[in-house]
Amino acid sequence: MKKQEIIDIYKESFEESVPFEEKLFDKGIEYAECLEDGGAVKSILFLLPCTVITKDNEIPAKYIFAAATKANSRKKGYMEKLLERIKSENNEFLFLRPANEKLQKYYEKFGFKSFVGTSSECPKKIVPSNIMEYLSNGFTEEQGKDFVLMYYSKTKVDIDKINFIYSME
Repeated sequence: MKKQEIIDIYKESFEESVPFEEKLFDKGIEYAECLEDGGAVKSILFLLPCTVITKDNEIPAKYIFAAATKANSRKKGYMEKLLERIKSENNEFLFLRPANEKLQKYYEKFGFKSFVGTSSECPKKIVPSNIMEYLSNGFTEEQGKDFVLMYYSKTKVDIDKINFIYSME
């Protein structure tokens, strides 16, 4: 894994949050997935483990976090290839939080479906585990806020609204 290239792409793509970044690059780098071309990292994302808890089930899940492509490599299909690889290699419920409507439309092209995330109480919830629990400590959403989440699953999942309080921003 090319740690410095991953860090560089992350930093050119996202606003600086030093305490969070220190935690991510120290203990979370092993959860980074990347797509290389010509020996150089072009696109990255982190797959953070968690569990979707419903009334009847506990579903293993992975949160797709910080998906980004190197600035001079954008619009060349690298993220598309990385997402397709992640979808084919994982049987877990995959979900993400698109930063805006344009990204929501982008992820729809890859079979991701929208649902409501909320920081309010809800019978269904996402519980972080392992590294996601460590990273999200202290980075939670303000109470009473709704937002768009998107998921991809190879099996039928019945989720319309879910409690997800981890902003990690």
